[in-house]
Formats: sequence, C-alpha cells, structure tokens
Amino acid sequence: MNLLVFIVLGIAVGMLIPLIPVYTAVLNRFTGGLSNSAPIIFGIGLVLTIGLKVLLTREFIWPAQVVKAPWYSFMGGSILAIYLLLTPLLLPRLGVGLTISLIVFGQLLMAVLIDHVGLFGNDSFPLNWPRAGGLLLIAIGVWLLKK
Repeated sequence: MNLLVFIVLGIAVGMLIPLIPVYTAVLNRFTGGLSNSAPIIFGIGLVLTIGLKVLLTREFIWPAQVVKAPWYSFMGGSILAIYLLLTPLLLPRLGVGLTISLIVFGQLLMAVLIDHVGLFGNDSFPLNWPRAGGLLLIAIGVWLLKK
C-alpha cells in the first residue's frame, strides 16, 4: 500500500480517540455513571473484536499460545480502562481540546522514552535535539490551547 494511505489511516484513527470520552460522558448520563458505562463499552468492544477476528481470519486464538506472552503484553486493557475512567472526569474541567492535547503530549513523552531506552523489545532510537525540539513544540501547543 502507498505510504499516504497509512498516513491518512493514522490520522483517521487519531480523530476517533477524542470521541471515546465524549461518547462515554453521554452514556454515563443514561446509565448512572461510569461504573455502569464501562462494562457496557468494554463488552461491546469485546464482542466486536472477537466477531471481526473470526469473520476476517476464520482463526481462533488458543490459550496455549497466549500464556507464552510476557505479562506486560496484557496491560493494554488495563491502560484502556484507566483512560476510559479518567478522561470523562477531565472533559468538563478542561474541555475536549485541552484534555486530548494533554493526552497526546503524554503519549509522545512515553513514546520517546520507549524509543530512547528500547523498552519492551523495541529498537532504540536515542533522544536527540530534533526530537526534544519536537516535544518542546508540542508542549508549547498544549500551553497555547490552555490560554
């Protein structure tokens, strides 16, 4: 596939992320709160991902394969739960733009750390002045959104 297709897909996926806390906040009003909304949201995600996996690949994941994975490879669900629980608390206080810009800045900080150290079996991409400058520019953008 053309690189442009992947760039557009990346932007499209990024545009979906701010919708998660917005939709969750709306659902919270109808369910009595996040403790009721979160299981519904995760249940829908579980059914959808399993359904798509089976439909698209006609394959199943076997427990014997899964138990060989390192413990930290299972943390994605926990991290998503934290994201889902905290972002609806931030939205009414910070607004969608500042909330998501802070989240993106946090993601970039972690990504640069993972790259720099080569965490979790990833190749190392040491922090250099251009990368540090990029982080600084993002931080300035977040600060400007706060104004």
